[in-house]
Amino acid sequence: MKSVVIIGGGWSGCHTALELAAAGYNVTLIEKGAELFQGVSRQFGIRIHRGPHYPRSSSTRESCRRTFDRFCEKYPEVVVPVQPAIYALAHRDSTGRESKVDADTFGEVCRESKECSEVDVSYFGPNSELEVAYSLDEPCALLNPYLKIYFETKLFKAGVRIRQNEEVTQVWKLDGGYCISTASGKEDVFDKVVNATGYASALPDGLLSNLPIKAQIKYQVCTALSYTDTWTNQPPMSFIVMDGWFPCLMPCVGEPEHKADYVVTHGAYTILGSFDSHAEAGSCLSSLAPDFMTGQIRSKIEEQMERFWPGFTQRFRYKGWKGSILPKLVTDTEFRSSVVFEADGVIYIFPGKITNVVDAADEVFALINKIDVIRCNGYGYARESELYRSRKEIEKLPIAQDRNTCFLQTHKQLSIKA
Repeated sequence: MKSVVIIGGGWSGCHTALELAAAGYNVTLIEKGAELFQGVSRQFGIRIHRGPHYPRSSSTRESCRRTFDRFCEKYPEVVVPVQPAIYALAHRDSTGRESKVDADTFGEVCRESKECSEVDVSYFGPNSELEVAYSLDEPCALLNPYLKIYFETKLFKAGVRIRQNEEVTQVWKLDGGYCISTASGKEDVFDKVVNATGYASALPDGLLSNLPIKAQIKYQVCTALSYTDTWTNQPPMSFIVMDGWFPCLMPCVGEPEHKADYVVTHGAYTILGSFDSHAEAGSCLSSLAPDFMTGQIRSKIEEQMERFWPGFTQRFRYKGWKGSILPKLVTDTEFRSSVVFEADGVIYIFPGKITNVVDAADEVFALINKIDVIRCNGYGYARESELYRSRKEIEKLPIAQDRNTCFLQTHKQLSIKA
C-alpha cells in the first residue's frame, strides 16, 4: 500500500483522492483553507458541460462528451437539472464585433448533443438581439455548503485523511519517496505527491516555463455578479450567449432545496486581469473595490444582458459579487480540458471542466503505476491523456490577442478611464 499525498481540496483533489483510496492507496489530502472546496468550486455556478460552450475547441467538446455520463453516474447526488439550458448566438458582442462562429457552425456544434432542440428567440422578448438559440439537457453541480459536507463524508468513509489549514510550501525528492513541508514548518514523507492546487502552490522554479509542450499559462482574476430570481418556485435555468464578449447566466445552487441564486459573467467585463503569476493575480483580486464592481462592472453587464434578454433587470435582483483566481492555457481555440503531467516524480493536475476530473484521475493512476507513460525532457504524461490527444490544439497560440481572454486587463483599463 503506497502512501500518496494530494495537495488541494477542490474537485480534482477530492475526486482523485477517492479513486486512489478505492484502488488501495493510503491517501492523505491537504488543503490550505479552513474547509474543502474553496475558490471556483465554492463560489461559481458549475455547469456539467456537454460541449457547446466551446465551439472552436473540438478537443474540449470531445472531452466533455467522453466524461459527462461517467461524472453523472459517479456523483448523482450533486447533479441538479437545469431547465431550460439555453445556448444562443448573437450577431455582435459588446465591442461591436461579429461572433467568432457563424450560425450554421454554431447549430452543428449544439446538435452534437442529441438532446438539443431549437428555441424561438422571441421567447426572450421581441427586441432581443439573439440570432438563434438552442436548449440542451445540461445540468449543473451543487456548490458549498452541500458539496463540502458531501465530500467530507465520502472521504472519511473511504479512509482518506484530511488535513486542513495547512499550506504546502515545498516538495523535494528523497531516496524512495518525497518530503513535503508546510508553512508551519511541519514535514512529512510520502511515496507519491499529487499537486491539485491549480498551479497555485508548491511549484518548483521553472516548472511552467519548461513544459513538455509549447504552452503558456496565465492566471486570471475571474469574478461574477450574484443575482436572485424574483420569480418564485422556478427550476434552475441557464442562459449563455456565444461566441465572443457576451454575457452568461448560470445557476448557483448551494442547497438542494434553494434554487433561486445565479451568477452572471461576461467575457470582457468579469475577467478583470490575466497575469504571469498567481501572486500578481491575487494582488489584483484583493484590490477590487466594491464601488468599482457595483458601479462600472454591474452597469456594463446589465446593459449587455438587456440586449439579449429584455426585462432581465426587472426579474433578477442584484446581490453582490464574488471572485477567484483560475489558471488558463493560452490557446487560440479556448481549450479548457484537464492536463496532467509528471515532473521529477511529482504529478500536477491542470484543472479543466468539472467532468474532466474523471479523466484526470485515470491519468494520475497511469503515472503512478507507470502504465504506457511518454517521457520527454524530464516530464512524463500518459499516452491515453488529454495532453497527448490534444497537443496540437493546446500549442495553437492566439493570432489576435485582442479577442482572447488570456490578454485581458479590464480592471486596469477601466480604472485608467475612470
